[in-house]
Amino acid sequence: MGMNCKNRLKAAAACVALLGCLSTQSPAFAVQCDMTATPWNGVGTNSLLEHQIDSLIESRATETYNIKISGNTLSKASSSFSMSAGETITIDAIYSPSTAELDVGLIYADGSFHYFTTTGGRISKTIEMTEAGTYALAIRNNASYKVTVSGSVNY
Repeated sequence: MGMNCKNRLKAAAACVALLGCLSTQSPAFAVQCDMTATPWNGVGTNSLLEHQIDSLIESRATETYNIKISGNTLSKASSSFSMSAGETITIDAIYSPSTAELDVGLIYADGSFHYFTTTGGRISKTIEMTEAGTYALAIRNNASYKVTVSGSVNY
């Protein structure tokens, strides 16, 4: 089954975009673009190439962590990450004991701590960045006892 002219142009543009993205990542990547590709059944009406491009654009870094935070202590991640305005960071974790109250958020480049407070043993929040900058994840344990936090941050 052939592709009409509009779909061929769309596939060609998608292939060029994918090659451009991958060539900046690493010369070890090689991509083959087949102009006679037919839609992939696993992604509805999108072609496999369109699905791969969407996945590439949406792929972001995810880091997992398992930390113990002493009572009344702020724990800051050892690594930071850069974000652009409008991008989002998702924090998802569980902690115990669940009776603790935690302040969870980001330390900005100027050292300020912007956070939300959570209780009940679960952390689940997506934050949209209002300004570009470098940030580090931080969690403050407001309880007087040690808390164990396990989860992930996607940015």
